[in-house]
Amino acid sequence: MKRRLLNKFINYFKSEGGNLTLATAVMSFVIVAAIAVAIDTTRMIQAKSILRDANDAATLAAAREFQKTQKQREAIYQQTIHMMLAQSNAVEEYDYEIDFTETKGAVRLNSKARGKAKFFFPNFTMKNMEIEVESQALTGKIKLEVALVLDVSGIDIGTRIKEVQEASQSFVEIILKNSHYKNHASISIIPFAGTVKLPDEMRHFLKAPPTNKHWVDGKWNGCLSLRPNDFKYGLSPRKRYPYMADFISWGQSNTGWCPAEGSELISLTNNFDKLSEDIDNLATGYGSGNDHAMAWAYATLDPKWQGKFPNSDKANPLHFDNRYKKAIIFMANSKTNDQRHPKATELNAPAPVNTNNTAYDEETARRAFLDLCDLAKEKDIEIFTVGFNMTREKGKEELKDCATSDAHYHEAKTKELEETYEEIAAYLSSLRLTR
Repeated sequence: MKRRLLNKFINYFKSEGGNLTLATAVMSFVIVAAIAVAIDTTRMIQAKSILRDANDAATLAAAREFQKTQKQREAIYQQTIHMMLAQSNAVEEYDYEIDFTETKGAVRLNSKARGKAKFFFPNFTMKNMEIEVESQALTGKIKLEVALVLDVSGIDIGTRIKEVQEASQSFVEIILKNSHYKNHASISIIPFAGTVKLPDEMRHFLKAPPTNKHWVDGKWNGCLSLRPNDFKYGLSPRKRYPYMADFISWGQSNTGWCPAEGSELISLTNNFDKLSEDIDNLATGYGSGNDHAMAWAYATLDPKWQGKFPNSDKANPLHFDNRYKKAIIFMANSKTNDQRHPKATELNAPAPVNTNNTAYDEETARRAFLDLCDLAKEKDIEIFTVGFNMTREKGKEELKDCATSDAHYHEAKTKELEETYEEIAAYLSSLRLTR
């Protein structure tokens, strides 16, 4: 009896109908298994994302309370990650490790969280899969150095300068008075036109013997004649540089290539009142020496210039170190122009002379600007760029290429600059993960 049933069963699967049934059964199993694997793979990815978000939130929550004890910070971390994971059942049996390292007032928090992804089809895949994520935050008395670069050139500068001043005042106030870095931040300001005007205390950077022949009032105008080779690796405080004569270009009789008095470079300081007063005194110039501006912005953050700027702490700029944060906010209204300088024959005329003579061309200047941006980024200086009433696409692309990321590039039209600066200041002053 049993043999007859077994033979019938075997004969059935040997038949055409039996083969079809067997193939269908096999295919059904394969399809179900594939669906199960796909669903549980997605489930595992989601579980890791949930665990990462929970760990990041817990790490930031603990780091934000840097003034509390290590035990209290650990309790905050534990409470936050538990609350976050309780909102989902995708992760089970989680645990964590956190480590606090304190160095010179800065607190580095490293966290590692592990858990098991809960699968829908454990029989088809695996009963569980361990997942692991890591986060890191740096907080405490970490110091911030910011170079604020301001384009003070242009035909409509009379109407635009007030907006630049108001936006800059707002930025400085947020960083120095209302930010996470309060009492631990310093700001330098680099106004520029065709070039950058230095304070009179930096006259010794002129090549000897200096001359007063080509300055309107017989006194040094504060500007140096620089070439791309001068700032290929950043300006050097050991070098001395040729003077720049007072001149105008493109027939602009009211504004010179060297910015007017009141727009001198301001080295790193946390003196809010001084910065505020100097911002109110900003004056105008003409030309777009973006490469010169970036060279001096980098110099104000470059530790080889430590103690070289007047009225600045001798310990500034700080060393390049992950305990310290450095940033450049570069605002321009035009693409980089060619760099101008009068011909020797033109210097026979009384200053300021009118010249369109090119010291080096636009492409050389643009390349020098972007090379300086790359140099700053290599040193982990965060660069934000702002195109203020920027109309030329070439100028926009230049600023985008300079910025740390696409998100670090901003465009601002009239009456939008202050809001843009406030957004950047809020981003800079917020506590963020370093990994």
